[in-house]
Amino acid sequence: MSRGYTVRAARCDHRASAGEIYRTLERITAPLTRSWERLERARRIVLKFNMTEPDTARFAGRRQVVPDALIASDHTTATDACATHLMGHDPTADWPTPPFRRDRNHLLVAPERGYGTVDLRHIDFQSELQAPLAAFDSDQQDPPSTVVAIRRSACEQALFYRAERERLVRRYPGELVVLRARSRLADINAGLLSLIAEVERREIRSIALPPLGCGLGGLKWTDVKPCIRRAFAGVADLDTLVFEPHGTDSRRRYRSESRSGRQ
Repeated sequence: MSRGYTVRAARCDHRASAGEIYRTLERITAPLTRSWERLERARRIVLKFNMTEPDTARFAGRRQVVPDALIASDHTTATDACATHLMGHDPTADWPTPPFRRDRNHLLVAPERGYGTVDLRHIDFQSELQAPLAAFDSDQQDPPSTVVAIRRSACEQALFYRAERERLVRRYPGELVVLRARSRLADINAGLLSLIAEVERREIRSIALPPLGCGLGGLKWTDVKPCIRRAFAGVADLDTLVFEPHGTDSRRRYRSESRSGRQ
């Protein structure tokens, strides 16, 4: 089987000296013949450095992982595919398989458009490291049902735009066109559950809410209001300020003082 891309991975301690890092890079980049040939023909070479700051405390609140690894390749997609493998995940997997909990595997989009491959069978991959290097995963920020609703809405809008593109361009030349779908109570309820999870995780004591979905979303406040009341009924010691639609009381404050939901 033809292997059109080359990737090498080596262990390199993050506390290594500059000389040790250089020798490791020299060793794993030596087989990248195609890259060296392109560099020799280039009239201008641009170097881009990432993660050069020694202070990793800026990742406050996120679990820090130091893999002690260096990866070199002659193609960016192949590099990321092998790195994904070393992180313990399948580079050919797609939503909703973890870690792609919220969106598509962006690496797959590249080969679908003819740019590289994520199939390790087509990559000359040699590594001194064994996968997984550590426990890598993504955060589940929203319930799966909410993610499905978001993706469905995005797909519906994309299909509508593809079908109506010429008409929209003629009617709104040079303007930003925002496609909006009507809100659904199921989406409101799912969003409230996600919001409450964040409130409890961050120990928030006060929050203000608009009349969710009752503007351009087209929902009735008489339907949405009970959803908000039920959602926050069991949240302890939370001061909730709800701004109701025009024509009703402009603001209504609910005070949840205990787990029993006394308001």
